[in-house]
Amino acid sequence: MQIAIIQNNTVTQVGDYRILFPNTSFNANGPDDEWLTENSCLKVNLYLDHDPLTQKLQSCQPTISNGMVNLVEVVAMTADEITNQKASAMANIRAQRNALMNACDWTQTPDNPMINKSAWATYRQALRDIPEKMGSADPRTWSSWPTSPAEPTVSNLSTTGISSIPTSGV
Repeated sequence: MQIAIIQNNTVTQVGDYRILFPNTSFNANGPDDEWLTENSCLKVNLYLDHDPLTQKLQSCQPTISNGMVNLVEVVAMTADEITNQKASAMANIRAQRNALMNACDWTQTPDNPMINKSAWATYRQALRDIPEKMGSADPRTWSSWPTSPAEPTVSNLSTTGISSIPTSGV
């Protein structure tokens, strides 16, 4: 836990409580509120509520606010930062889509005896259509992935039309 030493309503030092007070024993949770008050110290806050789609946290000089010392401030993201975040999110969506496509390539091979081959083809087309279907939606908050058809397993092979699994000569 980081704490700040306060003198005359000014932050004089910030650091880990074990380093700032090496000769003091604390319980496993560190100094409690009573000890902090008695020793003119405040807890340090490294996070502030903000909208991560339009704002970011930036390091700043220590400031006292609401009984804590903030080492960050909330600042608006630039248009370039927002554009870069959106481009990165879209690249991640495409990478995930491509991985899902690769994972089900086997469903479209000509010698695949699956009954639900058309369902897999529909799913694969839905994956291909993701960038267009997103339209103007913010890719940083988008999460409308298509649902894949059930994959055949050994336990449900009889329901997929496969009567036996070859065990030799494969």
